[in-house]
Amino acid sequence: MPYLSLIFVFLSALLAIRGSTWDSSRRGFRRLTTIGWGAAILALASFFVSVAITRQSIEDAERIRKEISAARQNASMAAEEAESLQQKLETYQSIVENIKSYAERQEQVVMTQAVTLRLNEIWNAPNKLYPGSKVVVFFFKGLRLVLSYGGRSQELLKGDDGFASAFVIGESGEELKWTLKNSSSDSYEGKVIVYSTPRSRSSDWSWLEEEIHKLPNRP
Repeated sequence: MPYLSLIFVFLSALLAIRGSTWDSSRRGFRRLTTIGWGAAILALASFFVSVAITRQSIEDAERIRKEISAARQNASMAAEEAESLQQKLETYQSIVENIKSYAERQEQVVMTQAVTLRLNEIWNAPNKLYPGSKVVVFFFKGLRLVLSYGGRSQELLKGDDGFASAFVIGESGEELKWTLKNSSSDSYEGKVIVYSTPRSRSSDWSWLEEEIHKLPNRP
């Protein structure tokens, strides 16, 4: 449409250059010659096209202004939402850290297995023990087992409730191979369960190190 207006103006100019648009011997509108009427029509068409272009330009400018305003408002809302989400994320991270810290202190079952041993038979455990772990032995048959690990031995005697337990001694995070020996006067049948915490299985954490982390002005 912008080019159409220019074309009308150009044609009007050509007709004006051509001349003979006015016959002074006539009266009223009859004074306009054919070329004059053509020039007038082209000028009028150019005027209306220019008005339409100007109106369209104003509408486009208003639409763009509204879009820019809406975009700015959306950007502001997005920034506020991002800040709110960041605050929530920090809160959630704090909660997760607390849960993780709590979970690291909780005992977990790391092994459970049914075991049958003949008299004086030794059972080599398939996993490692860590200092701080707890070994629980249930006696379905038999009365006595010997727990051995890291050069230490501990006797496990069947209690009135049918089981015995022992805590493992050693340095934090130390991996220890271990065995159970049936020292009863009869065969042993039962179940062996090992409990430990993630911190007891880690060489990076101990209760002493945790206390150091809590000290003020720690470098």
